[in-house]
Amino acid sequence: ASSFWGAQLALAFEQRGAATKVVQMGDAGMGIISSTFMLDSFPAWRALDGAAFPLFVVPDEFPQDPVDLGSLSMPLLYRWIAQRFPNSVWSQYSSAADWVQAFFFLTQKQGEGSAANAKDQLDWNIEMNKMYDAFIPGNPANLLHMVGPGDYHCNIRKDIHWHVDAGNHQPLFKVLHGMFLEDVNPGNIDCRVTGGEENCIRGVDLREKAE
Repeated sequence: ASSFWGAQLALAFEQRGAATKVVQMGDAGMGIISSTFMLDSFPAWRALDGAAFPLFVVPDEFPQDPVDLGSLSMPLLYRWIAQRFPNSVWSQYSSAADWVQAFFFLTQKQGEGSAANAKDQLDWNIEMNKMYDAFIPGNPANLLHMVGPGDYHCNIRKDIHWHVDAGNHQPLFKVLHGMFLEDVNPGNIDCRVTGGEENCIRGVDLREKAE
């Protein structure tokens, strides 16, 4: 949500002629959205009927009348936003085994709510990595993808951002400080790169998986 609000903010600055650089970091917005959900459930939200959906970032070559919902995905929308506003910085951070995003992934698969367990967290992690790994090579330099160890959900709004690993063995707050106060682009950060899969699930309770 913060990514889409950030796009609206960047557009407002642009329309007013302000040369304002937006620096945005989304928190835990790497959910897996199935094509079935987009085609069957998303239209009921009527997001395309008003100004909620950022149609101004959709490139001309993509079908817009109507929008091809079956081809939409979160990483595609993030890429479009970054391409539309190249002078701003757009980023998304998530823990590698986010239990809330695992819950929603499970709900979409089963069609009903259910408590996510360790296997579901790992399943979500696999699908999340598969989806974003396919997009990262083609993303612009002002779009950053960051995944750190653990299973916390929404790290930035809590005080754990002072000590939670950003994925590069640095506290997340240091990455935030560099981006927002020092105009530093840290690049993509992935806990797999800095320590492998075992590093990504560090601190995650996987006991039920072993049973």
